[in-house]
Amino acid sequence: MTNANVSNSTQSVYLPGLSTTINTAITAGLNAGITAEAIAAGGVSSMYLPRETRIYSSGNWTRPANSGPAIKLILVGGGGSGGSGHSWSHNGSGGGGAGQLIERWLDISSVAIGANIPITIGQGGAAVSGNSNGNNGGNSTFGVNGNSFYCIAYGGGGGGYCYGTGNSGNSGSMGAGMGNANGGGSGGGGGAGGDYQYGAAGGGGGASKAGQNATNTTIYNGRGGSGYPGGFGWGPGASGGGHGANHSWTSWIGCGGAGGNGRYGLAGGGGGGGGVGGGGSAGGGAGGSPVTDNSGGEGRNGTGSGGGGNSHSNGVGNRGGSGIAIIEWYVKA
Repeated sequence: MTNANVSNSTQSVYLPGLSTTINTAITAGLNAGITAEAIAAGGVSSMYLPRETRIYSSGNWTRPANSGPAIKLILVGGGGSGGSGHSWSHNGSGGGGAGQLIERWLDISSVAIGANIPITIGQGGAAVSGNSNGNNGGNSTFGVNGNSFYCIAYGGGGGGYCYGTGNSGNSGSMGAGMGNANGGGSGGGGGAGGDYQYGAAGGGGGASKAGQNATNTTIYNGRGGSGYPGGFGWGPGASGGGHGANHSWTSWIGCGGAGGNGRYGLAGGGGGGGGVGGGGSAGGGAGGSPVTDNSGGEGRNGTGSGGGGNSHSNGVGNRGGSGIAIIEWYVKA
């Protein structure tokens, strides 16, 4: 509502959690052609005001005093770690996929004021070394199975090592709060493949966009071949990992794919490693590069973003970021 006169309105939108009595009073006031200030002055004093709580580690959320029965939840799983490959050809490994980001209005009227709702925050996949795909991130949950508002946001997939396909994100039912629909985390980027130097890997998928495919810096003297595919992402708030790429000459350098875009500064994909590493998105780690750092960058904790894949013949595929729960709740004014 604004300070402008809102008479003759045919549609009205209110904050969640308002009682039928308040809704009726506001509608009557609007139809009578009075201002928002006049409505408040007329006795509708139990409006609900928004508050926000961010939770970064597993525990409980206690329903606050005077809070309304509806909340808006953003829940993000842990990001996958980037892949690692130690090959003579210096090929890059894929970036980790972001943890799934789900967003939902939930009815928590079954939870008494002062009672607890358990929350689990998924950890990011651990860093890897040697020749290994990255580790998937952990799942985040709100409530427990059996609650009508129970939600699961799944962990992202680990990036593929330089000769491997990226991991798909964890997946399954997203819980009753999400209508028991199936979903999952974003896929990790695919490895470069091939036996020519400085092939590049795909970026991990993000909440809003798939991981970018790796690219070669030349179209001349042989195109090389396709690298390994990225893993799959499932359902809302997830996407697939990017494809790796390799070329047929040692004098050319591949560019790692950037991590897929996140949402709200959260759940971005990790960059793929290569002759030039791909950038991470929304807290995702950058892909490794032999020029700057052979290791991929870390995914930022509290974002659910993926870690960067490594490049060259050493370094690590770095860890994914841990998830987060953001609860927007309403308290009577």
